[in-house]
Amino acid sequence: EQMFKFAVQKLSGVSQYDATHSSQALAVLAQRFGLDVCFGHHDAVHYVETSVASHLRVCITTTDDRLWSYTTYPSEPLLSCAATYLLHSTVNSLNQTLATLVTKVENGMIDIGQRGELVSRLLWLLAKD
Repeated sequence: EQMFKFAVQKLSGVSQYDATHSSQALAVLAQRFGLDVCFGHHDAVHYVETSVASHLRVCITTTDDRLWSYTTYPSEPLLSCAATYLLHSTVNSLNQTLATLVTKVENGMIDIGQRGELVSRLLWLLAKD
């Protein structure tokens, strides 16, 4: 139980999850649903740097000039459970978190895929929850 609480806190980056805070919401969504960041977007670098520094995102590699880095969330069952817990921690958590995702998709920071793959992942995993 202590390890689970620790994972929840490290994923959200704070002791109390705020679904309206975009970096927390995106960390939870990226761990659970594998979000694809559009690197041409002006907020992408800040998002990636914040996620690596504060939300357990892992830096796989960087270019020699350090302008680009490839990052991802590990396929870690405990972190996926922590993300699920945070998404459903309050009555409004899921709606508020998904509202953040909609905003980031609409402004072009998060890619939905060629054929809507993100929507498919959302539907399958939320149905499972």
